[in-house]
Amino acid sequence: LGDLRWSTGRSGDGPGEFRAPIRIESVRGESPVLDTLIVWDVALGRFSLFVEPNGLVRTVRASELAGRARLLGILRDASAVMERRATERLVDQGRQAVATTSEILRSDTSRAQFSTLGRFAQVMQYQEFNDPDGAFSPAIFSGVVRFSATADGFWSGDPDQTELRRWVDGALQRIVRWRGPDRTVRNADVEALGTVWNANASTPRNQELYRRFIETHPRAERFPAFDELLADSAGNVWMQDAVLEHLDDGVRRWTLLSSDGTSFRARLEHSATLRLLRVTGDQVLAVERDELDVERLVVFRMSERDPE
Repeated sequence: LGDLRWSTGRSGDGPGEFRAPIRIESVRGESPVLDTLIVWDVALGRFSLFVEPNGLVRTVRASELAGRARLLGILRDASAVMERRATERLVDQGRQAVATTSEILRSDTSRAQFSTLGRFAQVMQYQEFNDPDGAFSPAIFSGVVRFSATADGFWSGDPDQTELRRWVDGALQRIVRWRGPDRTVRNADVEALGTVWNANASTPRNQELYRRFIETHPRAERFPAFDELLADSAGNVWMQDAVLEHLDDGVRRWTLLSSDGTSFRARLEHSATLRLLRVTGDQVLAVERDELDVERLVVFRMSERDPE
């Protein structure tokens, strides 16, 4: 494990070359040697398909998605599940705002053709300090709608709700709801967040900017119910607990929901130095960041422990 077996590609615009390859997925063949790698290059708006060890098989351009879409995953038929975002300027709560909408697409990786699976209101961002030149940011403690692809569809979740939705072929198949703890955002929480930002500010000017932001920016009524969604190889979905900056203890916690959405099966905990990429069986592929901020790929095996 960890030995280099095969490599391909270089910087450029030609066949087998890349500008911004932001996601790589594999499609299982009849043997591991025949696995197909599908690379989405967002800058070129192009899928590149490789087979080890022969290299590039074909490229498929999806120019309408260039610079605007990210690859969520690959379906059993080798088509891609993509997320494309669009924004709209409006006024909300008396402020200039930007509403972001996510369109989930099914894109054919054998030819330039895609269809819409669903549209979702994702997040509202408000202009900071109500300044015509100010940047736009989500409300304090607000969450972002999350998606994760499976072999036959995708999960969606609005972190403002304790709810996940399962979609297959663009149709809503299941809604999962649960009861959780009180998530009300209180003044003490906002003040505690301001204290953390103030302690991390590098200059008095930054401290003043943080103070103004805390005092004037809209705030969510509730903390997010979760932060991330990650579907595993069996179609189950892992849901990461929301990480609140003023209460961050350096541990990331996930809950496992069965593929049919009927039961919560397990909890997973790991250090915040890890970023999970993929779960297969009891193995976790992750990126680990060390004390020098250097990243490396690591594989862990999950182990059970008795609940306390």
